[in-house]
Amino acid sequence: MVAEAGFLPEGAEVFLKRRTQEFLGTALLLFGLFLVACIVFYVPGDRAFNVATDRPIAHPLGAIGSYTADFLVTALGATGFVLALVIVVWGARFLIHLPVSRFWLRLTTLPAATLAASVALSLLPAYMLWPALSDLRLGGAVGQGIVGFLVAWVPPWGGLAATSLISAGATALAVPLAAVAFGLSV
Repeated sequence: MVAEAGFLPEGAEVFLKRRTQEFLGTALLLFGLFLVACIVFYVPGDRAFNVATDRPIAHPLGAIGSYTADFLVTALGATGFVLALVIVVWGARFLIHLPVSRFWLRLTTLPAATLAASVALSLLPAYMLWPALSDLRLGGAVGQGIVGFLVAWVPPWGGLAATSLISAGATALAVPLAAVAFGLSV
């Protein structure tokens, strides 16, 4: 029996697969680092979706950094770091040829982990990281909205105990989900 000759020479398929993994890893790593930099250098008064101003943008990454940071910080708060760090870890794994096993499971777990972490952090005031954001919580608007929805179902006498239980439950849910998203289990 004669073996079929492929279009590419022997070993080229493996070579191209590895370079594709490295390219994808580099792209993910750079994108994750971009998100981290956007959040770290967030300037609340910069022009963005929620701010209209004529002053020049002070964010070191320009308009793209300002708009991205505003969206991440306003919507997710410090939970944006979870999203960014998961992308950095995935990029590093692809770059060193440790593929993310069960990628689709990890990809679908990431939003759930992000939402749970946002709820868990929503009891902490945002001025701990960003002094200018006195009206937001570390969980961002998403976390505040979910907690507000859940607290509406609690009797009036529940108060702080209910929000503390919601936060503790969200933390208990966020940690294993984040572990799965990071690729630490399953």
